[in-house]
Amino acid sequence: IVLGPTGREVIGSRNADVPISEIPQPIDREQFSPVSSDRERALATELGIPTSQQVLLTVGRLTERKGMRTVVETAKQLTARNKRFRWYVLGEGPMQEELTATPGIEPLGRVDFERIADYYRVADLVIHPSRIEGLPNVLLEAAACGTPTVARDVGDCQLIASATFE
Repeated sequence: IVLGPTGREVIGSRNADVPISEIPQPIDREQFSPVSSDRERALATELGIPTSQQVLLTVGRLTERKGMRTVVETAKQLTARNKRFRWYVLGEGPMQEELTATPGIEPLGRVDFERIADYYRVADLVIHPSRIEGLPNVLLEAAACGTPTVARDVGDCQLIASATFE
């Protein structure tokens, strides 16, 4: 059993004669769903997120493997170009201090799973820079909330993300 086409290809290349079933991860559509623009503004206020600038969001472990170096470097470039943005990062890991020290980035640490959908809903864009992936829940959840996504072109990200990068 695999989660997506990339998994099917990898397993199939090692075991050509083995039947493979593809079963994507389920997403709770009651928890992860779009809301009205009025509710979106109310959520931003509840979460303390100003909507006067671009709201970027990354969710994941704060490591090189999950692409946090890309987050740091991109935030520095956006700041140098005087772009108005606030980049919220949900998760924990060894790059917490570096992210905290980078202008424009606000690491929020671990967030209760029940609240994650609210962050997706108020974000203008979810960025998923992970260097290694299969079929990431982050992209599935953000898409279910109606939020555009940009992801590194690895694994099956291109199947879900609004756009990909290398």
